[in-house]
Amino acid sequence: MATLETRTGYLAELVSTANLPSVTFVVTAVTLLFIYILQRPKTNVPLLNPKKRFEFSSYRIKQDFVHNAMSLIQKGFATTGNKPFRLLSDNGEVVVLPPEVANEIRNDHRLNFELNIHKNFFGHLPGFEVFRSDKNDINLAKSVVQRQLTTYLNKVTKPLSDEATLSLRDILKDDKEWRQITLKNELLQIVARLSSKVFLGDELCHDQRWLDITISYTLVAFQAAEALRMWPSFLRNIVHWFLPKCRQSRVEVKKARELIEPVIKKRAAHKAALAAQGKKAVGFNDAIEWFDQAAASNGNHRMSDPVIAQLGLGLAAIHTTTDLATQTILDIAAHPEIIEPMRKEIIECLSEGGWKKTSLYKMKLLDSVIKESQRMKPISSSSMSRMATDDITLSDGTIIPKNSVTTVSSHRMWDAGVHTNPDQWDGYRFYNMRKVAGQENTSQLVSTSPDHLAFGHGQHACPGRFFASNEIKVMLCHLLLKYDIKTVEGENIKPFPYGFAYNSNPFAHIMIRRRDEEVDLDVLEA
Repeated sequence: MATLETRTGYLAELVSTANLPSVTFVVTAVTLLFIYILQRPKTNVPLLNPKKRFEFSSYRIKQDFVHNAMSLIQKGFATTGNKPFRLLSDNGEVVVLPPEVANEIRNDHRLNFELNIHKNFFGHLPGFEVFRSDKNDINLAKSVVQRQLTTYLNKVTKPLSDEATLSLRDILKDDKEWRQITLKNELLQIVARLSSKVFLGDELCHDQRWLDITISYTLVAFQAAEALRMWPSFLRNIVHWFLPKCRQSRVEVKKARELIEPVIKKRAAHKAALAAQGKKAVGFNDAIEWFDQAAASNGNHRMSDPVIAQLGLGLAAIHTTTDLATQTILDIAAHPEIIEPMRKEIIECLSEGGWKKTSLYKMKLLDSVIKESQRMKPISSSSMSRMATDDITLSDGTIIPKNSVTTVSSHRMWDAGVHTNPDQWDGYRFYNMRKVAGQENTSQLVSTSPDHLAFGHGQHACPGRFFASNEIKVMLCHLLLKYDIKTVEGENIKPFPYGFAYNSNPFAHIMIRRRDEEVDLDVLEA
């Protein structure tokens, strides 16, 4: 042990004139850090899963979160008495809010959706470009989905039906003997074709190369992000170059460019040639054209990268729609008593109105069945994830500091105080609720509320939910009228939770066989 004289001598040497700049720097840095800590807004929200003493790595906490997030949320609200709490996730700290807060924050501009996506999915890195928070691109994409796509819903209903005929015949076949299929795999191909029919038209919706890209890119990008989150934040800008899934994500983007850019250039050349002849080009009824229209109405501010725009549409639409369709069909197969009433409703509505948006709207039992499956298994156990761009104090006194990430729990969808027998699937639940005065609209699939956050809520609620609703309904009309379905005895069809994500079982099988439909769906008019 050093003697008193030794320590005194060391201190004297430390504060000597020669070392004074070093001492001044250290003292200044410590002082500034102390002031920063004192001035930094403090939260009054408790942390549920802190690191243990002497635990320097976050690996254990990240693994616990991705495998037990739903249990952690349940524990958090039980511990706090349904008050907000903080949770260490695989990508940092998250403030988990109760559903009661949803209406208060739904349109708060200080809680930014795009910044959270950018942070959570590394939008600044190559291969993750679809997650960038470029304001101009985001506004154009919203315009296309909210205006053009929703406006064209009636015009695309018949084309969706035509493509459903082709897709089901090619993928599900016309075999009248019972056979077993892996449901989600088959539906991914069908939904990719239906979505691409609308987004890119006939030119690419049957191109297997493009279909493979739209399906694989989403899976690869999400897996790449999950792998990257396991690394410390200060290493991610380096390790992404070497992680296999990150490399694959960049490859998928490159392949998408090689397919889409020639189509875009060909259209532009065609329009230019017609314009030179004084002729007006015939507009295409797909998303490539819609982005041009949106740009023209927005001061001609075009997408910085139209290829990424198409990948983004596919990412937002294909897997989420497939997930909901998969869960719905699994639930229908598990409750075969619902099939004949659904078929009866479909036949009546289509025979009366044909392939119109209004015909789909009248299918109230079908709407209820899909919403009930979504209630019991949403795409995520939380919703409305945002990043705070300012310090926020909620009405209950909860303090959310700037740069905090927030999310709202979806647990009211399983709350016995909201739904009778919430653990039991009831295809008529929302069908009956629509008969109650004041609940005619809130009980519809596309409606959002704190009680049903599967599509989000407020200004950032899923803008494509109207298209997704119609797409699933068209596909189910064809499936239920043209095929018999039943469960595989002893099959595990339970969903797979992973972090906040809550995915329909990708390995679940069903039995299927072709039947003779009561109505020829192909001859019905739009």
